[in-house]
Amino acid sequence: MKVNVPLLLLFLSCAAARVGADQTPIAPVTGATLGNISGTAPISDLTGGLSALPPSAVMYSPDNASAYVLGPGDTISISVTPQDKYSLATVSIGQDGTFMYPRLGTINANGQTVEQLKDELVQKLTQFCVNPDVTIVVTALRPQPIYVTGGVGAPRILDVRAANTVAKAITLAGGATDQNMLTHVTVFRGQQTLHANVYPILVNGVDNGDNIALQPNDLVVVPVNTQKIAVVGAVDSPGLQPLIQPGGNEGPMRLSDAFAQAGGVTREGARIHEVRLIRAGADGKEVTTIIDYGKYEEFGNVADNPTLQDKDLIVVPDARQQLNVNDLFTSWGVFNILKGL
Repeated sequence: MKVNVPLLLLFLSCAAARVGADQTPIAPVTGATLGNISGTAPISDLTGGLSALPPSAVMYSPDNASAYVLGPGDTISISVTPQDKYSLATVSIGQDGTFMYPRLGTINANGQTVEQLKDELVQKLTQFCVNPDVTIVVTALRPQPIYVTGGVGAPRILDVRAANTVAKAITLAGGATDQNMLTHVTVFRGQQTLHANVYPILVNGVDNGDNIALQPNDLVVVPVNTQKIAVVGAVDSPGLQPLIQPGGNEGPMRLSDAFAQAGGVTREGARIHEVRLIRAGADGKEVTTIIDYGKYEEFGNVADNPTLQDKDLIVVPDARQQLNVNDLFTSWGVFNILKGL
């Protein structure tokens, strides 16, 4: 039986397209939907049911309490000396960002830092008392969300106080669906785009300094890898592979990486000097390149360890079988592998 190579390439293309289409969005804990995405869409497309991402705010801590940006849902206490009658033990900032203050009326706290609100109250209270000393304490914080989506088990909205780093956020969102993609995590923060490689800390427990501390309203995206290659022939584990460096390594995937993920070349009978790299050309027809991988192993010749592309097919001929590429595809069951996508 002969297998038509162009049809195999076409099947790879269709199968890879179906992988992305089969991803099902998972509702986050708050009810807003964060759909699975590839990591290349604009932010407006990443947040699903969220109409807009609010601007990032300063994380609250006792050390920077005066710089904390107030908003709906925060609870504060206001102490005024020496005129304690103007003090308020509990003030809840409403959904419109305002609260009522006796004598002063409606105060808009939304978007103001604690220090800015204090200065405003001092200025307004001078109508009623001399040199008022105002102290504002944040007694309860509003929910401070971060958003995790893409290639994770359960895309969702989390509170930054529980998920205060990229690694924690991904873990609480069900972990990465493909650990190799942890090298390419993106954090969208207002107008900033940050990149993190958290593979070392999440897989090996080694902190490489890339575990970014998150801020409220950050969007963490683990990319979804839909690009595949196929390795068949005299290798230990023939089959499909994701097109990405294994083991958390960065940079383009090369032929040696594909062989490593396939368990290595089966030495007995493997024709490593006649490896075939088959890919679609500009006209859609297959282009076959013969690679002397033995030269790379012996001399480190980079030309014999090429960078791979999406839908590449790599064939390691076996001297124990007739050298016929179409027969190789059939005998190693590539079609059965592809149907499993």
